[in-house]
Amino acid sequence: VVTWNALPWRADQLALLLVVTLGMIALPSAVALGKGAARGVPLAYLAGAALVVVLGGREGATINYLLDLGAAMVFALARVAARLPLVGLALALQVPLTLATLPPLGFGAGRDGLPGAWGDPARVAVVAALGPGRHLVDDSGLLIATGQDPVADDLFLWSALVRSGAVDPEPLLGTVRRGELASVVSEVGLERMDRATAYARSRWHPALIAAVLERYRLERTASGLWVYRPK
Repeated sequence: VVTWNALPWRADQLALLLVVTLGMIALPSAVALGKGAARGVPLAYLAGAALVVVLGGREGATINYLLDLGAAMVFALARVAARLPLVGLALALQVPLTLATLPPLGFGAGRDGLPGAWGDPARVAVVAALGPGRHLVDDSGLLIATGQDPVADDLFLWSALVRSGAVDPEPLLGTVRRGELASVVSEVGLERMDRATAYARSRWHPALIAAVLERYRLERTASGLWVYRPK
């Protein structure tokens, strides 16, 4: 568990998380601090939560690293809410703003929804129609949703561990090079991975991309998925 979670820490990853922090909870936090709410237990909670945010600089971290800070901020505001009758109204207005900015259920224009079995049924249908054989799917939850076992549980983690030298890539790379997979399914076109987002690039190790493109061809795209079949 320790080795597989020892992913590198990056300042740019933390910077992105701090931008979200400022946009979502900076103002109410400033109100709480300005009114002297952060004393004693709330101060300790806020300090610990701030350290959690710093840890969010590790690769693979998400906005979940802000949960403690959000809870600590509400705890601090509760101490001064009686003196600030508009605090409750401000927090109520913050909810729709947050939902519009970072919709937790993926609704809204341009959103693909949740991954795996909780995602778009059309994506599940694409994987269900792949047919017999073993499949390497970017979102392995789609395989689970259709009762199939993933070849790789988490491609992001596999790629990160290969880069750190903790995992031998040859078993998977050999399977791909020999064309033993019935299909490879990605959430982005592997041919244009150099133009993809940093998050997408982190999920696919360059050696794996090269092996797939050497042995497989793009058959079709559907519901935001690229389906590759053996040449």
